[in-house]
Amino acid sequence: MIFFSELGMGSLADYGNFLKIHWIVSLKDAAMVVVLYIVVALINRNWHWGRYFNKRRLIPLLFLGAVWAIGIEYYHVILNHDWGYKYDWVGLLPVLQMLILPASAILLSRRILFSN
Repeated sequence: MIFFSELGMGSLADYGNFLKIHWIVSLKDAAMVVVLYIVVALINRNWHWGRYFNKRRLIPLLFLGAVWAIGIEYYHVILNHDWGYKYDWVGLLPVLQMLILPASAILLSRRILFSN
């Protein structure tokens, strides 16, 4: 989902490198969702917490996703200067992404993951 939205922002001159970078970033985002799921599973002491998704289980996921995204943005933008944004509000988009992406992934995949 995020990968395809990023495709519209690339230049055609270096499209191969652009695709490579965004596939890697998309895979890292997917890994972050898996790690967040595992951390919330440890907090809830229940590996199947995604099956019974409610507010009590959603809040740690949202909190950890936001903290993770803010930490990554702070590290790469402020400390390392790996990338930057023309507009300050654009840095909020990765935080919103990590609020929406993990919950959406769990909600959309739980029928597959927890089918009996």
